[in-house]
Amino acid sequence: MSKGKNTDKKKKTGKRYSEIKAHTRLKKTLVPPFLTIPGLHLSSWINDRLPEMLWSSLLISQLGRNRALDVFRRTAQLVAKLPKAKRVVYPHALVSAIRL
Repeated sequence: MSKGKNTDKKKKTGKRYSEIKAHTRLKKTLVPPFLTIPGLHLSSWINDRLPEMLWSSLLISQLGRNRALDVFRRTAQLVAKLPKAKRVVYPHALVSAIRL
């Protein structure tokens, strides 16, 4: 093994956690630094993003890149017209709203 490979491994490994002193105490709860970022909203990748990725992948594979991009653009225009309270959009609901 070359020396370069060993140093690369050392650079990749590191502390992947925050120490207790970095947490903020709110009554009896310790809040990690990441969760103190203003406006941060955690979401489930499997429940929220994966369906969107599958939907977009299926459109690209079935319609081709150019037609799928056209559908994505029309979808974005429809979402922009919605009131902010209703901007959570589920891909299966859009299929009926967009003519393929």
